[in-house]
Amino acid sequence: MYQTQYNTHNLDDKKRFKSERFVNFQFQDGNTSLSNRFNTDASFSALFEEQLQMLDNTVMEVMKADRTFLQDIPVQAGQLGATTHTWFMNDINGKAGYISDYSTALPKVGMTGEAYTGRFLDFGVAYDLSVREIQAGNKANVDLEDGLLRSATRSLIELHDNTAYFGAPAKQVYGWLEYSDKNTKAPSSRRVTTLEASGASVSAKKWANKTADEIMKDLTDIVNAIDLRTNSKFMPDTILLPTEQYQRANDVRLLTTATTSVLEEFNRKYPDINVIKRPILKYATDPITGLVIGGLLGKDAMIAYKNDKLCFNQVITEVMNVYPTQAVNLAYTTNFTGRHGGIQMKLPETQCFMYGI
Repeated sequence: MYQTQYNTHNLDDKKRFKSERFVNFQFQDGNTSLSNRFNTDASFSALFEEQLQMLDNTVMEVMKADRTFLQDIPVQAGQLGATTHTWFMNDINGKAGYISDYSTALPKVGMTGEAYTGRFLDFGVAYDLSVREIQAGNKANVDLEDGLLRSATRSLIELHDNTAYFGAPAKQVYGWLEYSDKNTKAPSSRRVTTLEASGASVSAKKWANKTADEIMKDLTDIVNAIDLRTNSKFMPDTILLPTEQYQRANDVRLLTTATTSVLEEFNRKYPDINVIKRPILKYATDPITGLVIGGLLGKDAMIAYKNDKLCFNQVITEVMNVYPTQAVNLAYTTNFTGRHGGIQMKLPETQCFMYGI
C-alpha cells in the first residue's frame, strides 16, 4: 500500500517555496525501508550508485542566477478563478488657444482612456519517480526527490520571471519590456520612453568602451527623462543594470577625482535611487531553444522606474500549487501549477528604458 503525507507552503510575495514529503511503502511485516525491502544483484546496485552520485555532483556544480520578478515588479493579487483582467490607462489631454473671436468655440479638452484586457495563463510542470529509481536512490544515498523538487520549483519560477519581463504576446499577456515606445505591438500608444545610449556608433554606445563621464551622462539622462516627462512630480527610486555594466560603473573612476567611481558619485547625487544588477537585462539567446532570454531590442538595456503599484504591477492569482502524488503504472507523479497575468501599465511616464549600453 502506498501512502503519502504532505507539508506544503505556497509562495507569497517574497518567500521561497518549500515542500517536504514523506513516502512510506507499507509492507505486511511493517518494514517501510526501501533500501532494505528492494534487493537486486550487486553489479546493478554499484552501477546505479555511481551514476546517481555523478548526476548529483554535476547538478550541484551548476549555479543559476536568482529570479527576481517578485523584487523588481509590484504584485497585485488577482481574483481566483478569473480568466482575464482589465485595466485602464487614462490621459488628460487638450490644448488651450488664444481667443481671437468669441463667436467661435474655444478648443475643448477632455479625458481619454483606453481599457486593456489581458489573460491569465495557467502554467505547470511535473516530475515522476519510478520504483526502480527510488530503489537506486536509496542504495546510492541520493535524495532524487529533493533534486526533482528543486528543479520543478526552479522551472516554474524561471518561466514566471521571463513572462514578467518579456510576456507572451500571442496569448495576450504583455511583459514589462514590451511597453517600450519602440515596440509597435505594445498594447497602448502611451508607452514607456525608450532611449538609445549616447554615442556616435554601436561600439561607442557600449559602456565597456566609455569613459566614466560618458557613463555618468547615460545614468543622468535616464533619470532626467522621467523628471521631464512627469514635470518633476515623480522621480525613479530604482535603476536596474546588467551585471557587466554594473561592474563597469563600479570600477571606472571619474577623471575629476581619480578615486571616485561612477556609482559612488551617482549615489552621492541621487541617494534615493537604488542601483541593482540584473542579469536578465543582458541581451542573450538560449543556446538550446534559440529564444531571446534578455535585453531589449536586441541590445543590453537599463531600466529606471518607480517601484510602486500606482505606476504598474503584475497580476498573480496563484503563485504555485502542489498536487498530491498520483501512482501511474510503476511510477509516482507530482504536479506543480501556477497562474498569472501580464503587466498592467498605469503610469508609463514614471519609467524609462535605455538600450545599447
